[in-house]
Amino acid sequence: MIYYVPPTARLAEMSSKGLENRLVEHVKSLMTKVIALSFDSVGGTVKTYIRKAVRTGAWRSLKPESRALLLALRSWKRSVKSLVLRSILTRIFVEIELHTTRGKAIFYGILEAMRGAREILSDLSRNLSKIIAMGIQYMNLPLLYRIHG
Repeated sequence: MIYYVPPTARLAEMSSKGLENRLVEHVKSLMTKVIALSFDSVGGTVKTYIRKAVRTGAWRSLKPESRALLLALRSWKRSVKSLVLRSILTRIFVEIELHTTRGKAIFYGILEAMRGAREILSDLSRNLSKIIAMGIQYMNLPLLYRIHG
């Protein structure tokens, strides 16, 4: 049997140490580098993420403003040139990605890599398969054998 600890439970563990906000925001900022986004055709990317959000249940947890922005941009044919809009979309896409197994594996993989090996984090795009493998390994460990520290 595979035991799964949702990210919220892991964050509750870290909150006792006072690391929750800073660490999670840092990991999310690293995740934005991992999730390769091409803003050449925003409509296709947004449609893909809307389908992924609905399929994984992330759509309900998104803020109404985020949902409205995604719905408004799904038929946008041009590229996004605004850096502010790109950063907002990237944050929304990371929140959607955190509801998928791949996103959780990347999240936990980055946490495990931060704990152990700093050289893995030097070039995230080259070591993405290692980070996903580390995250899946961590997610598949029984709770008894997980090292928290």
